[in-house]
Amino acid sequence: MSTRTPHRDGHVPRSGVIRGADVPLQPWRNGAGVTRRIATGGSTTAPDWTLSIAEIEAAGDFSRFDGFERTALILGADPVMLTVDGTDHHLVHLDRIHFSGDDEVAGEPTHGTTQILNLMVRRTFGRGDLTLQNVRGSVELSAEGTVAYLVLSGSLRTADDALEPLDTILVGSKAVTVHGTGTVARVHLHPTAASED
Repeated sequence: MSTRTPHRDGHVPRSGVIRGADVPLQPWRNGAGVTRRIATGGSTTAPDWTLSIAEIEAAGDFSRFDGFERTALILGADPVMLTVDGTDHHLVHLDRIHFSGDDEVAGEPTHGTTQILNLMVRRTFGRGDLTLQNVRGSVELSAEGTVAYLVLSGSLRTADDALEPLDTILVGSKAVTVHGTGTVARVHLHPTAASED
């Protein structure tokens, strides 16, 4: 696989490796934090889905994304308090939570700056999810219903690339074989029949 560099708007080719260190920081829509937009799908100005990593430095409100469903996976080692429409959720490393982009959401790190992996999918496009997959030895990462795998930990490589934590493998129509020991986050997308027409 070849290494890809994200465009400034985050839109990237369909396959390849995105280096986490190459993804630039961008301000949140509400200006209350920063994010690294790894990839988007659909229109670059009005994407159907977005995969990004948000940095939570202090307590503050999340941006609203009306019409989207969101899945968040805690990447940092320190717990995060996420308040969704008035309900508190104490989340630790690799915990996952689903909520609507229409919700009022606020986040507060418990000790210091932490990171959250975000998948946002437009409801009219379909649905998405983030799941964990462990790698031991040689493992074929399926392309079925999947657009990407983000390396969370360990030492992994494809046939062409050594992978580090926060590197992302974008999969096209073919499965990708990785070697080593580690954990990845699998990015699932399930378009509705109407959006595939």
